[in-house]
Amino acid sequence: MSLTDVLSTGQFPPLSLQIIPLDRTPYADGSYGFRIDRFLSYSFQSSVVQPVQSFSFTFVYDEDIAFREYVTEGDIVQIQIGEGAAETLLATGIIETVDVDVDAHNEIVTVHGRNLLGLLDDQHLYRINGDTSSGKMTPAQVMDRMKLDTRFQKVRFQNIDLNAHFFATEVGESKLQAITRYLEPRNALIWQDPDGTVVLGKPNMLPLSTRDLSAEAAGLAMVVNKKRGVANCLSMRDRKSTRLNSSH
Repeated sequence: MSLTDVLSTGQFPPLSLQIIPLDRTPYADGSYGFRIDRFLSYSFQSSVVQPVQSFSFTFVYDEDIAFREYVTEGDIVQIQIGEGAAETLLATGIIETVDVDVDAHNEIVTVHGRNLLGLLDDQHLYRINGDTSSGKMTPAQVMDRMKLDTRFQKVRFQNIDLNAHFFATEVGESKLQAITRYLEPRNALIWQDPDGTVVLGKPNMLPLSTRDLSAEAAGLAMVVNKKRGVANCLSMRDRKSTRLNSSH
């Protein structure tokens, strides 16, 4: 189901949760893990400008085997939308909390967590004697240090200078704070692809439509074209005044 289907039917496409256990018990499928596709409620965030994104899913669990035999904290989660050949991966994260409420009739489970970049927000780069780290490093060298003790599988760079620049850490700051400060002078961000790949660079504002917008795409432009009914952002404002030259 596409966005067009949502607009025409008023229904959201099916959503599913794939949980891939750290401990591959006999009850979990070896390639796919534990799948859940019916929920009482759910919420998740997705934003290229917000590196750490949280999720929460609540559902009824009615299997004979206890839920914690299947799932525990630290398991990998993949959020998918659609079904069959149209199924699309939205995000990859880690379960951090599992709540199980039981009454005489049902077992209600809620799993909470964050995407993989939450690990950078929790960890620090410092030495045992309190010394900070500093020196010229390339983005690849910085990420080689950052991904130690994380669950990252892949890192890629997009529209960013790959030469060495000064990198430094401060006592008490997180890895995410250090990498954000390193990227800021380059007008670059850190975010995560749906499959868990960590990305350093500049977002590519490619049009969402299949119509020919090669000129705008070549300039990585933000496009809101009311005549052609094409946009790659929700809205845009242009203001001119005698006090401000312009703002967008």
